Amino acid sequence: MKRFWLWLKGLFRKKSAAPAPEPAPAPAPVVTPAPVVTPAPAPEPPAPGVPHPRFRIDNLDKLSPWYRARFERGQQILNRIFADPTTRPLWLTYELAETSGKTNAEIWDMWVGGDQVSSDSEDELSVTDIKAIMYRSTFGNGVIGYTYLDSLYIWVNSRYFATEKFIASNLGHEGCGHQYGFTHTIRDYKKTVPWRINRLVEEQYDNLQLEKEFPPL
Repeated sequence: MKRFWLWLKGLFRKKSAAPAPEPAPAPAPVVTPAPVVTPAPAPEPPAPGVPHPRFRIDNLDKLSPWYRARFERGQQILNRIFADPTTRPLWLTYELAETSGKTNAEIWDMWVGGDQVSSDSEDELSVTDIKAIMYRSTFGNGVIGYTYLDSLYIWVNSRYFATEKFIASNLGHEGCGHQYGFTHTIRDYKKTVPWRINRLVEEQYDNLQLEKEFPPL
C-alpha cells in the first residue's frame, strides 16, 4: 500500500522546469582600423651655396613700364625654377638632340657658368645676361622671338607677348638655348635644347604651382 501511495504521489508531483539554455555570446564586432595617412613630405628648399643657373635682363630700364613689369616677372620665374632642387633632375631625364656632343649635365653646367657664346669681358660670371627688345611683326607669322649667337639681345614679338609663364618660357628658349650656341634645325625640333627648355620651364611652372606664387599682373 505504501508503494501505491508513493507511486500516486509521484504522478501529481509538479515537475520542475528544465533550466533555459544560456544565450550564445554575441560575436565581437569586426573593427576596421582607420588608415594611417602619411603626409607627403614638403619640398626641400634650395640648399644654400649649391650652384644653379641665374638669369638677368640687363636693360629693363629701356622698356616701357608695362613690358618692364612682365619681363621682371619672367626673370623672377626663371630664377625660381632653376633654383629649385627638382629642376636639374628633371632636365637630366630629357632626351636631347643637336647638343654639339654635350650631355644634359654638361649643358646644365654651362648655364651655371653663365658662359654664353655672346658673352664678353663685362659680363658677370655665373649669370645668363639677356637684353630684350620689343618689336611687332606686320603679320602673325608665328615667330615669337629671335636672337643672334654674337649678341646678348633677344627680339621679342609683342604680337605673341602673353602670360608670365609664356614669357619665362620664351626667355629660357632664347637665352639658355640659342645664346649658348644651340639650334633647332632638325625635323624633330622639339627634342632640341631650346625647345626642351620651353618644356622644362612650363612643366616646372605647373609642378611648382607658380601661378600661386606669381599671380598674373
